[in-house]
Amino acid sequence: MKNDGSKVWKQSARRRITAALLVMTMSLGMVACNSGDAEATKKKKKSKKSAKTESVDREFRDIADLLPNEENSDDRVHAKEADDWESLDPDEESTSIPEESTSEEENQFDPGDTNIPGDTEDPEGTEDTEKWGDPIDSPDPEQPTSAEGYVLDNQVIVDNDICRVTLISIVPEETGLYTGFAVRVKCENKTQDKHIWFFIESAVVNGYSVDSQFLELLDPQSKTLSDLHLSGAAFEMGVLTSVDKLSFNLSLTDDEDFFAPQYLNQDFIIYPTSLAEDKIEVPERPKIEGETVLVDNDQFTLIIYSSGVNEMWGYETQIYVENKTDRLLRVEFQDFHVNGLELDPFWLFTIPGGTHKITNLRIYNIYLDANDITKVEKLDFTLDVRERNTSDVDALIIQHFEYVP
Repeated sequence: MKNDGSKVWKQSARRRITAALLVMTMSLGMVACNSGDAEATKKKKKSKKSAKTESVDREFRDIADLLPNEENSDDRVHAKEADDWESLDPDEESTSIPEESTSEEENQFDPGDTNIPGDTEDPEGTEDTEKWGDPIDSPDPEQPTSAEGYVLDNQVIVDNDICRVTLISIVPEETGLYTGFAVRVKCENKTQDKHIWFFIESAVVNGYSVDSQFLELLDPQSKTLSDLHLSGAAFEMGVLTSVDKLSFNLSLTDDEDFFAPQYLNQDFIIYPTSLAEDKIEVPERPKIEGETVLVDNDQFTLIIYSSGVNEMWGYETQIYVENKTDRLLRVEFQDFHVNGLELDPFWLFTIPGGTHKITNLRIYNIYLDANDITKVEKLDFTLDVRERNTSDVDALIIQHFEYVP
């Protein structure tokens, strides 16, 4: 039986925020191991008054569904039921959501100052979205402009009594964490007493579902500049080279009342290059020699492109998925085994209707080493595909597969 939309959001809000912060923390740990400079930068940013968290590894990006919504989910770490969250004591101290800093040193700035805190002592640190204390309607600092060929320029997508959200600009991005595009976003909390999470998910670029990272907590009467990172294998493979059409969902949730109705839950479509809808082309999927087709019917396609050792992560399997329905689907590998040994790579994501996706399933070295696996000879798993927030009986696909690389 399908769940009522508002009820689903009430049940899932705490899971979504908690899971987001959890995987962001996990990813930061992995990035820190690979880059001393990145660690130094993060330490600088931690010292400022901000609830912003660094973005995550693209394969863990689907934070909305790391904890499934079904009532009959199992008891694995990433599959706690909504009732588990509802039973939590609201006054119980939590270590998963960072507390706002109260340090004198971090809060020594004039609330009427239009400069971003830290402007003088750490100019490069202010580039990446720190809060500033100026009133909502005061002039903004100088903003970056969009890349050549893009017309996105301070486009206001929401402006009401609760918030204002503006898309400032869009530029290509290629860093150690992301390959794709970054959209500079300005969020403003207009309320006098509400602490609000701003969360963007389900991003689609030119017909391809892509990884998106954007999660901000704003205090009353505050604003922030942040980057919506659009990344993933479709960019890395050159399937996507521009952002002509971008769609996404923006939701706002109260930090102090996770189960209250959300302030906003809305889908948006923008055209950063001003190309007309009928001129936008959906790139054809790459054809890979040796690919293995697991499912290909009138509703869903799943193809394993390739598998092999990734020296940085462990073992990596590249997968192409196509959702041919008009519904938001949740895709998961369950009961996953490597060489007959049970492992759980936490491979779960959602894909909007009528879109394509190229993604990677990663089995990290720590799990391979713990099970004395030196060579991956066989993968077997159950593919579970269903409309998001539906029960087992409504699943489109529940089927066991074996794959030999």
